[in-house]
Amino acid sequence: MFIPLYSFLFWLFTPKKELHTLIIDKTVSVPTYQEHRSLDWVLNNKRFVINNKTYTVNKDYFGIHPAKTFRTSKIDEFSKFTKAQTDSILQYYDMAYVADAYGVYVNDYNNQNDESEFSRVLYGGFSLKNFEILKTMKDMNKLVVMEFNTIAPPTSTKIRKITEKEFGIKWSGWTGRYFQSLDTLKTDEIPRWMLRNYRHVHKKDWNFSNAGIVLVSNWGDIFVLEDGKELTFQDPMIVSYKNNEYHLPVNIHYPFWFDITYPKNENKVLSYYHLKTTELGDSLLYSRKLANVFPAVIYSPNKKFYYFCGDFSDNTPSLLASYFKGFAPLRRFFNFTANPGERLSFFYKYYDVIVSKILNDYYDENVKK
Repeated sequence: MFIPLYSFLFWLFTPKKELHTLIIDKTVSVPTYQEHRSLDWVLNNKRFVINNKTYTVNKDYFGIHPAKTFRTSKIDEFSKFTKAQTDSILQYYDMAYVADAYGVYVNDYNNQNDESEFSRVLYGGFSLKNFEILKTMKDMNKLVVMEFNTIAPPTSTKIRKITEKEFGIKWSGWTGRYFQSLDTLKTDEIPRWMLRNYRHVHKKDWNFSNAGIVLVSNWGDIFVLEDGKELTFQDPMIVSYKNNEYHLPVNIHYPFWFDITYPKNENKVLSYYHLKTTELGDSLLYSRKLANVFPAVIYSPNKKFYYFCGDFSDNTPSLLASYFKGFAPLRRFFNFTANPGERLSFFYKYYDVIVSKILNDYYDENVKK
């Protein structure tokens, strides 16, 4: 009883750190705020505040604020801002974090339609105004963090290319995801469009029964790496150098969406994905000019830009737990379930560690007064 109380009191009396974070999340159709929930957890747990208050997951971000229908949802979009408002934002915010730009779609609001099918985009994509604001923040030597799906569709090709050039990244056009089961009789997680695309490309039915990884391209190609056939280990591993300055684990499971993106110019790679493939798996990758090792985190030499090549902040940690100092190290210490699809391990053992380090270092070196 006393330990949680002391933990909360230690958190409460930890000095606040004023850090104005411009959070962009365009993928909120239901009020779980899952796409930026992890970021808010870290900000609050490490005592970062905005206007002397803890971050509020349902208010302190730009994008779509959901309601029962799209028409009644509120959208905070920079394209509506005047030059004076934009200039004010650029002066006010210390950093930017693009959590998700995938957007919301017709099927997200229509209970009679299947959310796993493609439908018309209602709102989403990284816009020209988004790019201009983040470019200016970069020019002002402010921190910019982007995640998976910032530059993928529905972001236009034009915006993707200028963003890639400006920030030193290059998307291959490939996206992947781990599934704990590829058997459609045992899981409903596999989108119907994925099954349809597979049949169209390979002229045969989807017939998989084990765990595995599905990779899809921006031009319609798709292939599967199945555990026990093309894989010797079912889910992707994120590998970091031993004794790295971010204190990241050498190996950590990553069981969700990722993209294959490469650094350009002087940018470097902090962590890598490793798909443990067989010779057959290697041949499938090689035939598409891919390899089983590719970047997971890209960063600039001055550490003012980071690109997370995965849906890292999409997770569901308890926000209540963020108000207890020492909770994250405690969760890292205890083992989690052996279930490969379990995602909170990644949050506590990797995401919290790297984002905390990035924010603390940036605050101490550039914001603290």
